Amino acid sequence: MKQLSKQMLHTQTGMTIKRGPEKILQFGKGNFLRGFFNWLLEGLNRETDYAGSTVIYQPNPGGSTHDYLKAQDYLYTVCLQGMVDRAAHEEYTLITSVSRTLAYQEWNEVIKLARSPELEVIVSNTTEAGLTYQKQACPINGAIPSTFPAKLTSLLYERFKAFEGIGGGIDILPCELVQKNGDNLKEMVCQHAADWDYDKSFYHWLTKENDFCNTLVDRIVTGYPKEDAAAFFDAIGYEDRGLVIGEPYHLFVIEGQERIRHRLPFAETDFNVRWGNVKKHSDIKVRLLNAPHTIMTSLFFPAGYHLVRDVMESDLSSPVMEEVFHELAASLPYSNEEKHTFIEDVQARFCNPYNDHYLHAISMSGVSKFKTRILPAIREKSVVDISDLYALALAGLLQMFRPSKKNESVYFGKRMEEFYPLYESETILLELDRFWTDYQKHGNFKKLVEDVLSSHLIWEEDARWLGNLTEPVTSYLNESLKSNMVTIIKKRPHT
Repeated sequence: MKQLSKQMLHTQTGMTIKRGPEKILQFGKGNFLRGFFNWLLEGLNRETDYAGSTVIYQPNPGGSTHDYLKAQDYLYTVCLQGMVDRAAHEEYTLITSVSRTLAYQEWNEVIKLARSPELEVIVSNTTEAGLTYQKQACPINGAIPSTFPAKLTSLLYERFKAFEGIGGGIDILPCELVQKNGDNLKEMVCQHAADWDYDKSFYHWLTKENDFCNTLVDRIVTGYPKEDAAAFFDAIGYEDRGLVIGEPYHLFVIEGQERIRHRLPFAETDFNVRWGNVKKHSDIKVRLLNAPHTIMTSLFFPAGYHLVRDVMESDLSSPVMEEVFHELAASLPYSNEEKHTFIEDVQARFCNPYNDHYLHAISMSGVSKFKTRILPAIREKSVVDISDLYALALAGLLQMFRPSKKNESVYFGKRMEEFYPLYESETILLELDRFWTDYQKHGNFKKLVEDVLSSHLIWEEDARWLGNLTEPVTSYLNESLKSNMVTIIKKRPHT
């Protein structure tokens, strides 16, 4: 079977790929953006006169070195599978709107694009761990800033100079699941500009000409189907190493100025794109979809589970997840009917028989996700009402992110006899490695838990305010390492 390429398509179908000007710069070529934003952009090109393409930049030095998209002339397929109106649904979309990809080392090409008058939008998904401020030296002589906000500051400054401070504003769409992601990113960029002594005219241009939109994104994208790839290739008629699997459901909420509505004319399509205040959508989605994912992974990945669907359908884990949804819903101020309806939809999506959503994939940036998704839920509860589910989940998280070995720059955890890579910021992994190494010397679980909770590098605060969680986390962590998480869950009474 032939691999997807322009030539293969032309030979088999007569199709000729034509791409529009490079209007969008995308930070991150992970599964989610390719199965969500690039899919939406493909629809814009097909259903409207948008006629734009995307340049994808890999912002991390540890990202994929084999550019499978380049080998396929930047073509790939999105397959959506699930239930729509109670009927099985499957659709395939060929994505043709990616013009090129840039490796981490090709930062100079990013800077060139930043100066282009055709560039209008920057979109990102660097995970919660990527949307952080780290003070660093001003980049000179082509040096690559280490974080996404610093990179964005640097390229916007280059654009400011290219346009001599007149016009050229960019609409910025951060898709990281962080409350007020646009506002937070703008604050970080302004801080870097101040750190680097950029002149006041740049600050004026930055804040007046550019729009940092708050956004909310929602679609479960499971990525490349490693075990079933051959069957999918048979269905589409070619080999596609960039194939992405996702669910049909999608939601994109954008809170921005009028300009972005014209630049991305989603109103001319049937896509579920909404404009306006993000807060309510974000509160419900993050608390009742993303937070359950994070707790589920912390509890059941150490217990030996592999898929979200397995957790939802198991006699052992399903009642625990019902309790998780109940606890998280109680921390939201919205109507019970609204929350119940959303939970029912989420549970159906989690049980999607077509999507193999791996817990290990959800564990990426798991500590950062716990900070942004779970700690706010705990804050909503009085100390005496905090469920020990949170303590058990935190114990599972610490067990899951215990570095067992390091291969070059990659840390690995260990589950039974299986090693798995730990995906989290280097700062957090170094901190956890230090605490676990210290534990090996003193054998004191309580000190380990207190060290973790008091780490500003992990939580950006002293999280010992969690108070009465320290003792149960210590107890659960001790017990889980002596026996296993399954034993603890079986013994624990459900509410």
